[in-house]
Amino acid sequence: MLFDSSGNLLSDFVTDLDTAGHLVVMPIARIDVEWTARAYPGPVIFYPAGDVDLENLNIVANRKDSTSLAEVHSHASGVDEATLREHPLVAFPYKLNWAELRSGSHLHHRELIRGLSEHVDMTCLNFVRYSQCPINTPDCLPGRAGQINTNHMMAGALLYSHVEREARIIAGDAFTHFITKGVGLPIESIDHARFPRAGEVGRIVNHAFMLYRDMLEASSSTAQFVQCLSLLEFLVDPESYTSSEKVTVHRPDTIEARRWADR
Repeated sequence: MLFDSSGNLLSDFVTDLDTAGHLVVMPIARIDVEWTARAYPGPVIFYPAGDVDLENLNIVANRKDSTSLAEVHSHASGVDEATLREHPLVAFPYKLNWAELRSGSHLHHRELIRGLSEHVDMTCLNFVRYSQCPINTPDCLPGRAGQINTNHMMAGALLYSHVEREARIIAGDAFTHFITKGVGLPIESIDHARFPRAGEVGRIVNHAFMLYRDMLEASSSTAQFVQCLSLLEFLVDPESYTSSEKVTVHRPDTIEARRWADR
């Protein structure tokens, strides 16, 4: 749904910060947020480029002469406050171990960026892909949270500590690929009631959406077909593995999967 925001993240997430203690802000490539912010369950909020006030987050810039090798790597990536201002941003509360973050290696930081990006996917973005991205239309696929338009090799995240009252940027080559076809997705408002609920059924649905995302992003028709079979195998029986030999495809206008009885 549309979210009326003045661009003050501390105000937008005031109740969540008291619980989580940390806020994550990530650039996201191939996303267009028109005019005003969009809020999805989580909470996860997408902001238009330039709409977020980053000043009150007290960002501590990475130094190239730091004694921390991870900080030197993040500085070398070129992802900084200016980069964040140029991109649409996705923000959400998240519990972090701040001491572990500050002492973590560059490898740990890259893994954290991928984990935070996966959180956005599982919380809402996979459902947005399912709702707005037709099969065989890679032109409209969004990038992953953290990826940037200006350097496809790099990704980053800004992490804010409500206790320390400061923010740090971690960045690096966290992802193995980037979608280049088309310009991406202008995201739309979606009724929160349509999103999967928490619980066992919600877990199954969210995993199916993840497999659907992998199918959409497959680099060839063959790879897409294989991913489609994986999705069908999962839908046949989410609790155990069913091989593709036991998946039946019926009329061209109806694709149905069923497990054959043991013989």
